[in-house]
Amino acid sequence: MLKLLDFGLARIEREATMSGVSTHAIVGTPAYLSPEAHNRERANPTFDLWSLSVTFYEVLTGRRPFEAASQDELSAAIRAGRWTPVEKHLPACPASLASFFSSALASDSGLRPKSTQQLARRLSALTASS
Repeated sequence: MLKLLDFGLARIEREATMSGVSTHAIVGTPAYLSPEAHNRERANPTFDLWSLSVTFYEVLTGRRPFEAASQDELSAAIRAGRWTPVEKHLPACPASLASFFSSALASDSGLRPKSTQQLARRLSALTASS
């Protein structure tokens, strides 16, 4: 039985400052936060779909899609969509799998699945084509 757990708190919180001005702080595991979260945008359900896609990539390859030497570099890579193509880790992967990740990890949220149903359909299409 496979169990998947996430103890990170992937959300953006308001925090008070000494000047009384509110800022937004990112709370969560940076490697799994969507580009929008790194841009400190208001949270929405697609944040979790992006994070789940990162997890799928990691389960398949044993590596995270975004690699960087620092948190700032990681955040910049995620916001810019600079991730390691899945084919680098899995040279024999089908084009449909590479296409899935190109969409699911796109920095442009308009290219990514909008719902769990849409993500499930894309995953089902992968299994049907193999």
